[in-house]
Amino acid sequence: MSKRVFDVVVVGAGPSGLACAIEAKKYELSCVVLEKGGITNSILHFPTQIIFFTTPELLEIGNIPLVSEREKPSRNEALKYYRKVAGMYKLDVHQYEEVLRIERVEAHRFRINTTASVYEAHNVVLSIGHYDNPNWKLIRSTIVTWL
Repeated sequence: MSKRVFDVVVVGAGPSGLACAIEAKKYELSCVVLEKGGITNSILHFPTQIIFFTTPELLEIGNIPLVSEREKPSRNEALKYYRKVAGMYKLDVHQYEEVLRIERVEAHRFRINTTASVYEAHNVVLSIGHYDNPNWKLIRSTIVTWL
């Protein structure tokens, strides 16, 4: 079990989760991102030839430009971009560490159990996405527990 109590634990290292971690870092909050797969796991599982339907500017996070060869970025360009952004901001991303349970210990104190460790945090951000396979059992039990 980690003895450190984080200001924020972000569950999910997709674009939204990474953006949340970047914002936490801007405000000098201690933050860890937990991801059951690789960074932007859902994009990782897209077909390799896929082209996004949106412009690069709408996929950007952290004020870092996404440079694309074409008008619309490819899967590989997006993967490289999000990994680059996580590296540039030195985000603490724990890949291949699935969250199994989140429980509220007390007001503004949460315990997060993963396949590798146990974390404590004052705040939890669920950024579990839509395209991958979110753990709905975890989400339902977490929301019911917190209410």
